[in-house]
Amino acid sequence: PCPPAVTPVSPCPPPVWDLLYWRAPERSALALLVSLVVLGCLSRFSAVSVGAYAALAVLAVTVPLRLRQLALRALSPPPPEPPAR
Repeated sequence: PCPPAVTPVSPCPPPVWDLLYWRAPERSALALLVSLVVLGCLSRFSAVSVGAYAALAVLAVTVPLRLRQLALRALSPPPPEPPAR
């Protein structure tokens, strides 16, 4: 049985149809760009190396953001203490 949003006639969920019919042009353009870049990379490099470099790119973005968040939390002044009752 299919979930309520997916009917047996339409195997794709509604957000996929929104991308395919360009109902949200920004997201559709981004999806098209990403898919073309991935296909271009796969035509030149192996799937393993494309996956490895994609994972490395994700780590290269998330690790500095996490370190920045930790540094800001460590350097920010502590919240004020509530008055004693």
